[in-house]
Amino acid sequence: RCEALSLFEQEIDADAALERLKALENSGKASLSFFGLVLCALARAFHEQPALNRYVMGRRIYQRRHVAITFSGQVSPGASAPVYLRKKRFPAGESTLDAGNGIFREVHRGRAGATSGGDRFLRAFLRLPWPVGSLLMRFARALDHCNLIPARWVLAHPLHASAFVANLGSVGIPSAYHPLYEHGAIPLALVVGELRESISVCAEGHAGARHRCTLKYSYDGRIAEAAECARFAARVKVLLEDPELLAPDDTRIAGEAGSPLPCSKPEVPCHTTDDASL
Repeated sequence: RCEALSLFEQEIDADAALERLKALENSGKASLSFFGLVLCALARAFHEQPALNRYVMGRRIYQRRHVAITFSGQVSPGASAPVYLRKKRFPAGESTLDAGNGIFREVHRGRAGATSGGDRFLRAFLRLPWPVGSLLMRFARALDHCNLIPARWVLAHPLHASAFVANLGSVGIPSAYHPLYEHGAIPLALVVGELRESISVCAEGHAGARHRCTLKYSYDGRIAEAAECARFAARVKVLLEDPELLAPDDTRIAGEAGSPLPCSKPEVPCHTTDDASL
């Protein structure tokens, strides 16, 4: 996966998104941050362009039937605060309000120290004697290589997801590239940088301050061509700079849950998977 790593960055004009978030906050309908809006835009882009919602296991490329995004955050403010991972599923047709409320619940659980099934399994695994743990890990890697990990474990594991998203803007960092883990099946990592003000000149020649944010992508080049990834990132940018496109009336999109998704690289064996095996 590291040998096929591709990196690129993107500048987002965040003024329209911030205005949309302020309107939602004033209406009391949802508690959504800019980071949450990025997750919603990313999920929408995955549904609209399923060629990026794939993963490589062994020598095959598999197509996912649903979108699940893992994101990280800090339990509390401070450089030494522990980091939590939460994984949320984004059904096709989910409104921004419902997605925002779901993200808020997951963030609350993460900050409260709530453990998932994967956390409990990992803690039990770490209690084993190291020879036993080493043998089990080799066996698990062999199963993972053949895409035979039990569905219950895969559904709970944060590194089996459509994407991994980190919010470095929350700790005041402009942005950075995130690695793709060899373990698991995440083909795309996204880092959201700090919101900052910059001076821009509009078409009429007037200068003014605009809020901008840098997104940095790391993706597995084996799952799709660079042009497809560029179209995917361009769609994320459009959704963030025109957040009205994420309104509830515009949420019925291609790739309904349970329907087979097309594989756009016929020269590569591509196998669709169901919810049980991802």
